[in-house]
Amino acid sequence: MSKSVIEPANQRQLFLDDYVVWWTHGIQRSLHQPERCGPVIRPDQALGINGTQTFSVPQWNSERDLWEWWYWAHGPAGGSP
Repeated sequence: MSKSVIEPANQRQLFLDDYVVWWTHGIQRSLHQPERCGPVIRPDQALGINGTQTFSVPQWNSERDLWEWWYWAHGPAGGSP
């Protein structure tokens, strides 16, 4: 099974790995500890929404040229407000 290679300069991506980085010189990879900053999406309690939940990860939409992330907002009875 052959992997297809994307061009990092032409296509957005979250991470680069050694498969698409052919040559490095004078650089050092470093991993940084993430910083906690709280929820990214907060329920809008003014609309009766008590919680949010997701079953997916952010995905790049090349047709709209943006990242999308689908989530579900629920009200007091667990259904939509």
